[in-house]
Amino acid sequence: QVQWFKNAVSQNLTQMAPPQLMLGRDETLDVAIYVPVRNPLTGKKEVIKGQVSFDAVINAVCNVDLGEGGRMYLINENSVLLAARTRNLLGTRYTGIGASVAEGGPTSGVVQDSTGAEHYWLSRQLTPDETRAKERWHVVTTVPMAQVLAVADQSGKIQRMLGLITL
Repeated sequence: QVQWFKNAVSQNLTQMAPPQLMLGRDETLDVAIYVPVRNPLTGKKEVIKGQVSFDAVINAVCNVDLGEGGRMYLINENSVLLAARTRNLLGTRYTGIGASVAEGGPTSGVVQDSTGAEHYWLSRQLTPDETRAKERWHVVTTVPMAQVLAVADQSGKIQRMLGLITL
């Protein structure tokens, strides 16, 4: 018996293998899902295995509107890129802004890109309980610092207006 079968049966939980590139399908990832069941005829525990496209997750991550220059990525605990707008990089090692979170590094910060522009980045870890994957995933979000400062400036203007209203 293979390990995925043993895990699904012993834990009686749906298991999901890490997303992976499939031969002949360059710009997407597929996921193997393992669902434990009891055979109604024999009463034995069995596992149904299915292969599904990871496109829905990729599209959800890529379609978040973070404004001009904002980006969101999904990486696994080995820094492998699971979701990004640049689909030809899926399944490769992510070395961009915030990649250090996979190795236990900081979860937010400010960095400069190659043009000297500053970006604020933030990461949130997704646990195996949240994803049903066997590994931790990280959502990494980057936003140009100019955008962050513009939001802060708007907040200050709103506070000043509220102060005038209450006078």
